[in-house]
Amino acid sequence: MKNINWKYIALVSIINLALAYVTFEGTTYANISGLVGILQNTSVMIFTVLGIWIAYAYPKAKQELKILKDKVSQNVPTVSNSELSNLITLFEAKYAEVSLLLFTLFLSAFVLGSLLFGVFLKTLYETSIFYGTFQIENVKFISLFSLYNLVAIQLLAVYLVVAKNVNFATELHSEFTDVKSIFKNKR
Repeated sequence: MKNINWKYIALVSIINLALAYVTFEGTTYANISGLVGILQNTSVMIFTVLGIWIAYAYPKAKQELKILKDKVSQNVPTVSNSELSNLITLFEAKYAEVSLLLFTLFLSAFVLGSLLFGVFLKTLYETSIFYGTFQIENVKFISLFSLYNLVAIQLLAVYLVVAKNVNFATELHSEFTDVKSIFKNKR
C-alpha cells in the first residue's frame, strides 16, 4: 500500500513495546497459547473470506479490463474519450479493491507464517544444545513484543475485511435503490 502512515505504525510499536515490558515477567506460554490459537483461527477465517472475494473479484476485473482494452484499441472508437476516461477511472477503482484484498491476505499470511516460525524456533530452541544458554527474560520480551505486534496486524486485517464487506453491502444497496428508482419512473 502506498499510503502507509508510519506515525501510526511507530505509535502501535511503542505501545506494544511498553505492554511487553510491563507484562513479560509474569507471562508464560500457557498464558499466551490461547492468544496464539485465536490469531491462527482468525488467519484461517480471513483466508476463507478473502479466498471467496478474490475468486469473485479477480475474474470480473480481468473481464472488465479486456473490455476496456478492446474499447481503447479500436481504430474507430464506439465511445467518446470522456466515456473512456470514465471507464478507466472505474477500472482503477476495481484494481484498488483487488489490491486491498491481496494486501489484507498478505497481512494475514504474514501473521500465520510468523506464528509458525515462532513455534518452530521455540521447538528448535527447547530441543537443542543451546537450551538454557540464552537469557529467558530477553527471549520472552522479544517474543511477547512480536506477538503483540502480530495482534495489531491481525486486527488491521480483520478491520479491512469488515470494511470491505460493509462497502460491498452499501454499494449493493445503492445500486438496488437506483434500480427501484428507474423502475418507479418507468411506470
